[in-house]
This record gives sequence, structure tokens and C-alpha cells, in this order.
Amino acid sequence: MHPTPWTLTSAAMDIQHTPDRVFIRTDGASGVINNSHLGGPYSLGRAFAQGFLEGLSKDGAHGVHAPPAQPGAPGCNISVDLKPLHNRGISVQVIQPAARTPIEVAGGKLLQLSSCGGDGAEGGRGGDGAKGKRGRDGTHADQYTDATDGSRGGNGGDAGNGSHGGAGGDGGMIEIFVDDQDTNLLSAVYAESRGGRGGDAGENGMPGKGGDGGRGGDGYEWSQFAGRDDNNTEIYVRKSRPPGNGGRGGKSGRLSSFVPLPGPGGRAGEIKWVVRYPGQGPLVYPSRYDFRLEGFQLSDENNDGVFEPGEHVFVHNIRVTNVGGMPTPSSWDIPVAISPTPWLSVAGATVSEKQRTLFLPRSIQPGETVTLVGSLKAMIQPPTAPSVNQSLRIKQELKLQVTMPGLEMQLPGFQYAIQFEIKYPVEVTLDANNLTAAPQNSQLKCTWRITNNSNQPLGHDSPSKRRVIVGAIGKSHLTLYQPSPSSGPNVSRELSFIPPSSTITLTEHATISPTAPTYSKTIIDIAVLLTPPPLPSFPLLEPKEVQLARHTIQVATRYVYQQDSDYLLLANNSVNGDHINQFTNFVKSHLNSNVDTWNVSLYGGLSLPTLINTSIPGQPILEGQNVLDAYPGKTIVMFGNAFSFFEHGERRIWQLCDPIKMHNLLRRGSQLVILAPEGFDNAGCRKWLDGVVFPPAVKEGDGDVFKAYDTTRPTELKSVKHLVKTLKHRLIKQQPEPNPQASSTHVYTLPPPCVLPGLSKPKALHRLATKTQKQLRRLFPGERFLIIPRLDPMKLMLLHGTSHHTRIHLIPLTTRSIPSYPIIASLSLTRRLQLQNPELYFPSSSTTSATEKKNISLISSTCTLDPETRDNIAASITTTLATELTRFLSTAAWPDTLVPRFSSSPSVDAFLQTHLPALSRFLSFHSSSPSPSPTLIPPLLTLLTPPPPRINLITLFRRDARARKFILAAVKQRFPVLEIVGEPRGVRDDGVVAVEGKVMGEGEWRGREEMGGRGRERGGREGVGGRGAVWERLIVGVGE
Repeated sequence: MHPTPWTLTSAAMDIQHTPDRVFIRTDGASGVINNSHLGGPYSLGRAFAQGFLEGLSKDGAHGVHAPPAQPGAPGCNISVDLKPLHNRGISVQVIQPAARTPIEVAGGKLLQLSSCGGDGAEGGRGGDGAKGKRGRDGTHADQYTDATDGSRGGNGGDAGNGSHGGAGGDGGMIEIFVDDQDTNLLSAVYAESRGGRGGDAGENGMPGKGGDGGRGGDGYEWSQFAGRDDNNTEIYVRKSRPPGNGGRGGKSGRLSSFVPLPGPGGRAGEIKWVVRYPGQGPLVYPSRYDFRLEGFQLSDENNDGVFEPGEHVFVHNIRVTNVGGMPTPSSWDIPVAISPTPWLSVAGATVSEKQRTLFLPRSIQPGETVTLVGSLKAMIQPPTAPSVNQSLRIKQELKLQVTMPGLEMQLPGFQYAIQFEIKYPVEVTLDANNLTAAPQNSQLKCTWRITNNSNQPLGHDSPSKRRVIVGAIGKSHLTLYQPSPSSGPNVSRELSFIPPSSTITLTEHATISPTAPTYSKTIIDIAVLLTPPPLPSFPLLEPKEVQLARHTIQVATRYVYQQDSDYLLLANNSVNGDHINQFTNFVKSHLNSNVDTWNVSLYGGLSLPTLINTSIPGQPILEGQNVLDAYPGKTIVMFGNAFSFFEHGERRIWQLCDPIKMHNLLRRGSQLVILAPEGFDNAGCRKWLDGVVFPPAVKEGDGDVFKAYDTTRPTELKSVKHLVKTLKHRLIKQQPEPNPQASSTHVYTLPPPCVLPGLSKPKALHRLATKTQKQLRRLFPGERFLIIPRLDPMKLMLLHGTSHHTRIHLIPLTTRSIPSYPIIASLSLTRRLQLQNPELYFPSSSTTSATEKKNISLISSTCTLDPETRDNIAASITTTLATELTRFLSTAAWPDTLVPRFSSSPSVDAFLQTHLPALSRFLSFHSSSPSPSPTLIPPLLTLLTPPPPRINLITLFRRDARARKFILAAVKQRFPVLEIVGEPRGVRDDGVVAVEGKVMGEGEWRGREEMGGRGRERGGREGVGGRGAVWERLIVGVGE
């Protein structure tokens, strides 16, 4: 049975006040979803009750049908009578549904009337059918009775039907009564009488599953006496009764064929706008009046096409349409005005009362468009101060506003706006190619452009007589001068005539004082003065400053090539001068060396302006060539800050440096240091470094021939054996190539492999590439290679990148000083050895003359280092050697065939130069001394310390043991009189000495050293690990 249908009740009137509106609602109530009926999910309690009532039938109960959904209630009718309040606003007298005290709507608020129908409820869900009962089990067999079969399971119950969605309620009727002289009140009234939304369709229930069949009875077996045989032995016969069959399962219930539908929506109500006219009956309108601004025109006061501060803007040809269904108020003058903004003012002596406001015509008929007679006027406010480095350009939006009298509220239909730009007719722009860096006691010129953006000429000879004066002011050790004997800090000139929409280029000459501090900033200010726009009732005023363009110039140092310099510092116009001074002072005072500084902002890039003689005999660097070519084997230091680079905008130093050029320098022994300030572009730097460490190979034309920019073409080789031989010959060369411009980037090609039957070309090429990769990785563990298979034409491309021994130093810059240790570690190993052992770098012999000995003594005295710098140099040398050996040992293959078994002199030199180049240079440097230097022992002790003992049955093939044995033989070969006895205090798991160390230099430089154990700073923080070797005992003696 279904429950009793729903009873519809109308909602009472609801009045609500908000800060901006007053609501009067008589909306119908929405239908409520009924969850109490039996059409919900099937429950065990309901199944038991129905089963008992149905005589405990084994079939499952059917799902109950959902009851009808409750429809929405209709909205109640509303009738109101509007009267004006004495203090601005509306007095609302509710006539229907019930008369009551008038409701007051204050001025500026809206009145919202609503008589909408209620939404229909969502359709119900049909009940799920119950599952059928399980069949009864059969009886078990015994000696006298057979087992019976299980009974059939009960059928599942059918699914219950869902119900249709409830219908939406109809909207009510709204009547608004007003007198003709009070129709202005209707602009604050909004009415809504929509029908309610129909409810969503319900869902049918799910059928119940059939019950399981009963289990068949168990069988029975027994032994029965059958008699005796001839020997009087009892005879038994085995008998049995079979088990019963299981019962069949019941059928599932049936799905419902009923299709629930959404409820229909309610009908919209009627809204009547009733106006009572004197002398005639009331008229009913379908909608109230509604204004829409169609557009207007905008013009400046002097018709020069520029809206500039200090002049008036005019609005005219204002077009308004009545898009409503009744005439506009006939008893009220509705004002139209410009909406004021911080840049537009309608107050002041220059704007009269008549120019501030226009009035809409009365009784505009529905659909009629009118054009207002007259224009509106507003003043463009001048800025508080002239703009610096940018011309004044303000995007401004002009809107109109309509205020309904008696309500003092703005009507929302005036959304049309015109955008315009506030600017001056004249502006100055600096030439992007002006120098941003210049040395002391230098002369330069600054160029800028004066542009007339208006359609009328400017200058004291123009019809407008508007004067344009340009003044240049030099500040901070900068003096301006004209091509005349007089000079001074200020230069001023007046432009007599500037044609419309034209540009005039001006140039001023300047001199930077010879006493200007290096890396300080000098300033040239370009001020533009313009006579304000003439007003009808005011005379022509004096010129006023409208723009200030500021050009900043860095006092840079001239580039001077010094053959004994170890660093090339690449600076720019935005670098912090304190960091440059800290770097150069440290190098000069602590390392007794020099720094060459190249300013890319001063020279416009990296091309040399003149010829210089380098440290390579007979190899000068010609004019126009890259300055980096003059520094093979030295340290290149880059500042990673952003700076302005002429017309190209913001740049960073690596964007001016060819990665192939830097790659070649690193291959030839140079070091790279990048100083990273705050705001460092880590992603951009990493992308550039990827090209430095492994140069990209690009296509040449449409073919498959690869090249690295403009470097060498690929070298064609015959086989992998030929490739290995070429690489060994290249790596063994100890001295750099004689030509500084020679490329160190090599691209090789290998011929295609033989394609066996049944093997595809791509697979054969891939197999060759994999084989070549494994062989190169085994033979050259310290090198990088890129192998590129090519099918058309079929060949193997191989690019040789930088070595794994190459180190690129990234030093973060803070407000404190630059860390000293990475500056020292960025020197080449040979240079650090020279600083550590000046007596070996400047040796004296018995044949040296007295004058030469005096000069050597003088040079050696200048190489005296402070203890901290000497410790840092020693720690960096040990770290370099230990890192190289650790890298070599970590790439060991098994069995190891790379380390030679015999320590003959040619094999030692070739092995060290190929795989341990730093150790080779270290031993070669010390071998020039007739007796071992004390600085030779600590690094060797670190390298020769064996790792902890390990259980390994094939120690003969272990690379670490064989490599250390080989190194010891190499040391004995070069220093036969040397005996090393000592034990370190600790050994790391990877075989590198874990020595006790201390932090050298700045505390913030805490990059992980690969050498050994971690040191400790006195403050308790962890510092850099393993700097300096400490041993139990050390004996350096001479053998027999």
C-alpha cells in the first residue's frame, strides 16, 4: 500500500533586511524527500515481518514501490504600493497576502520581491527484492534408509519501482502599484516570479538473488556378516548407500520495467507594473523602464591627440536607450556625470556646474534612443612628481554615472567605458647603445631622443608657443661639456621647433674624473621641461619638469694583459664592486699573483680591441679574437648576476660566452669559477654548463654530418681499435696544443658493422654502439663519450666531451667576504705546486751566476705565503689527487686489466698521463728536485694507504691494491732514495684516508670533499672533511 499523498501548503511572507537590499518573499515551499517509506534498501527486520505474514514462504519478498514524490508549492501572490519617504527612500505598503505596517527601504537600498514556486522533491527509490531462502538439506543414509536429495532454494524477490520526480510549483503573481510622479522609485525595485524546478527522477530497486539449494544427505557404508568358510572363518561383505543430490538454486527476482521520469517544472508567474496616472485609469506594463548607455565620444581640450595632465577632457554625443517596457519617469530630471578617479577631477574652478552634469530627457519611450545635448568636462590631474627613467603612461578608464533623484542611488545600466592613455606630448628615451661602463679619465657621449607624440608642433616657434627645454646634469665624478671651451656639471638647451609625430636626437659629451672610485656609479640626469597646456582663462605658464631620464655609468677598469696573472675576471656594469676588490686583494696579498679584469659592458662583449702577446711564444691574440683564447690553462672567473647589455636587454655572462669555447679551454687545463649572488639563475646556468661539459652536436644542413658549432669536422676512423689508439695518443699529450685557437672538441665516425643474415640494420648498429660504449668505459674510465647511431647513411657518431677530472667551482656570494679555499682550489694543480714549492719553481744550481741567484732569491721571497694559505694549498692538492684516485677506483671492472702488471718507465708515464693526469703532473713537478721535498710526502701517504682488509679470494685482480702497488712503484722509480713509513689515523670504507682535518677559510663553504673524513670546526659545526694529513710517524731518509 502507498502512504497518504502529500498536502501542499503555501509559505508565509518572509521579510529580510541586508546592508544593500530588503527582501519580501512569498516563495512556495520545496518538496521534501520522504525517507520513511518502505521503498528504501531491504532490511532483515522487514524481511522477517513479511516472511511471518506470508506463512514463512521460502521465496524472497518483493521490493516495495516508492511513493509519489512531493511536488513544490506554488508561490503566493504579492501586491505592494510604493510611496516616497521624506528622507529619501521607499515606503512599501503590502496589500497582499496581508495588510501590515509599511516597510521602509532606505535610500541607496534595493527592494527585491520574490514569489517563486517551490522545487519538486526528488523521486523515491524502489525497494530491493529479498534474497530467496536456502533449500532444506536432505537426510543422511543409514543401514536401512537411503539418503534423500536437498530441496530447491527459494526465488529472489522482484525489484520495487521508483517514483517520478515531483512537479515544480507555479510562480505567483506580483503587482507593484505606484503613482506617475513616483515612478523614479521603480528603479530600485526588482521582481522575480519563476516556476519551481522539477525534481529528479527516482531509481528502481535491485532484484533479490535466488536462494542456494539444500545439501544432499550423506551416504553410508558398513560391513555385514555373510557366513563362515571351510576353515570356520567369518566372512563379511562391504555394503554402502549413496549420498543424496544437492538441491537446485532458486531464480533471481525480476528487474522492474518501470521508467521513472523527472518532474515537470512549474509555470512562471505574472509580474504587473501598475502606474496610476491622474485623470485616467491605471496602466499595466509588463516590465519597468531600464536605461542602457550605448556609447559616447571623448576628446582632449587642445585637439592635439594627447590626453596630458593639466588639460581638460570632454565627453559628448552621449547616447542612451530605454530597453524596458514602460516610459522613463516624466516628473524627474535624471543627472548624468563623469565618474571621478584619482586622475580625473570634476571639481575645481576650471569646471563649471553646468559642465559637470547633463540630464536625461523625460518620458523616454520603450525602445527609444536619445542623444544628450551638450558635453561633460573633467580635469586631468598632474602627477605629484615627474617620472624617472620612464615616460608618464597611465591607462585610464572613463565611465559615466547616473544617479536617480529621490533615491540617491546609481543605476547599473551604465557599464560602457572608454579607455585612454594619460601622457605628455613630449618624452625622452635614452639610446640603448649608450655605454654603461667607462674607465677613469675617459670621455664618452650620451645620446637620447626627444619625441613629439602629438599631432601639433611644439617649441617657442610653434603656433602653441609651448616651450621645450632639455637639461643634462652630471653627478658623482662626471662632468658634462659642450663642444666649446666651457664645461661644467650642467648643460641646458631649448628646442625651438619639434614637428608633430617626429623625433630629435641629441648628444651630450661627458668626462669621468680620474679620481672617481673604481666600480662606483656616475649619473647623467636628463630633465625635460614643458610649458603646461594653455587654458582659455589663464596666461601661458612657465615650463615644468615632466620627465627625468637617468643614465647610470659604472667606473670600470681598463683591461691590461699580464703574463703572470693566474685569473681572468669577467665583470659587468651591475657587479658589486666590493666583491671584485675582495677577490683581487686576496689574490694579490695571499697568493702573490695578479688578476686580469675584463668588463663586458665596457668592451661590448668578449672580442679584443687590440693585439696582445700571450704567454705562448709566437702566438699573439689578434684584434677581434676572443679574450678567452689568451688564457689557456688559467682560471676564468664569472660573475653570475644579471646586467643590462645594450639593446639586447637583460643578460647574464654565460649568454655571451660560447660553450664550445669554454669547453675547449677546460680540455686544455683551464679552470672555471662562477660566483653566484642572490637571485642566481640556477636553471639557466645549469643548461649552459651542460653545453660546456658536453658540447651539443648539431646537424650541418640536411645531412647527417654532425659538428660542434664551427669547430672541427668529424674524424673518420676505420675501427674501434683505431679509435682507442687515437684517444690514447690524444690523452698522453701533456703539453697544451701550440695554437690557442685550436679546437679540443673531437667528433669521430666509425664505419657501419657487418650485418649478419637475419639481423636488422638498426639492431646491428645498436649492438656495435653498446659494444663500443662498454669498451670505452673500461679503457677510459675518466672520460665522457656520446655515441649516436645513424641509419642514413649507416654509421656510428662519437663525441668526446670533457674529462671527469674537470672541476667547475660554483661559489655563493653573500654580504660577507668571498670564501678563500675555493679561490685557491680553482687554480691549476701546477700553479698550486709552484706556490707551495717556490724553491722547486725557481731552482738554483752551482752554475747559476751571482746575479741570477740574487734574482731567484728575490722572487722566492715574494712567494712567501701565510700559514693559512699554505695549509689551504696543501689541502687542495691532497684533495685533488685523492678525488682523482677515488674516481678511478670507483669505476673498476672485474677482472681488472687496465692497470699494467709491469712498472717499466714508458708504461708508467703512459698510464699516469691517461688515467691519473693530476698525479702525473704532481710527480713530474717534484721529480725536478735533486732531493725529495717535504711537501711530497703527505699526499703520497694519503694515496698509498691500503684499504681495510677484505675477504676476497681473487685479490690479484683487485684494482685498488694493484693501483696502489703500481703508484708506489712509480714513486720508487722517480725517487729511488725515498723511504716512506707511516700509518694514518683512520681509513674510510672506500679506501681513501680518513684523516683528521679542520676548516680552512670561511665557514659557509661546506661543500663535501671526496677525500676523507669530516673535519670539525671549533664551534661544533661540521666543516669540510679531510683537509691536511696527520700521521703517526714519518721518516724521509736517503737509502744506501
